[in-house]
Amino acid sequence: MAALPDVPTIAETLPGFEALNWFALVAPAGTPAAVIDRLHAATLEAMKRAALRQMFERDGLDVVGSSRAQARAFIAHEIGKWTQIIEEKGLQIQ
Repeated sequence: MAALPDVPTIAETLPGFEALNWFALVAPAGTPAAVIDRLHAATLEAMKRAALRQMFERDGLDVVGSSRAQARAFIAHEIGKWTQIIEEKGLQIQ
């Protein structure tokens, strides 16, 4: 984390550990591609603004802009990873 460069990560303390907080802008299935493209372009443009980046970084967040395909792959990976952990541990919603 850029905000805490001298603090060891959990993975450095517990090898193999990975848990990320992340945010994604998503839209309902069937949203026209032109709308998605426009929202994506506007989001990437906003993320270039110093004030927005500084606000996120002040809160300890790293700003990452990705393509739609990269975001889709990342979310699919996260769902798979956490589904496997939930099933292996037999976790249930309470």
